[in-house]
Amino acid sequence: MKLSTAEGDITENRALIEGLESAKQQSSDASARLEEGRQITTSINETAERYRTVAKRGATIFFLMNSLHRIHTCVTCHIIDT
Repeated sequence: MKLSTAEGDITENRALIEGLESAKQQSSDASARLEEGRQITTSINETAERYRTVAKRGATIFFLMNSLHRIHTCVTCHIIDT
């Protein structure tokens, strides 16, 4: 039942009050889940930031190893043998 179409004393309309209480509870639950989502997002971002330097070094090593064959062919042979 909608509040805008309620007739008479709305404080005595049990269905309307129950509907409003239900909407209030759903809103409260959604707010709690939203706050939990914000906390999880913050935690994920903090964890990702801790690994940023490791990822940067890993990328540097990868591209360095990937371009070693340009320096000398012996390097390529040695890498393949290991």
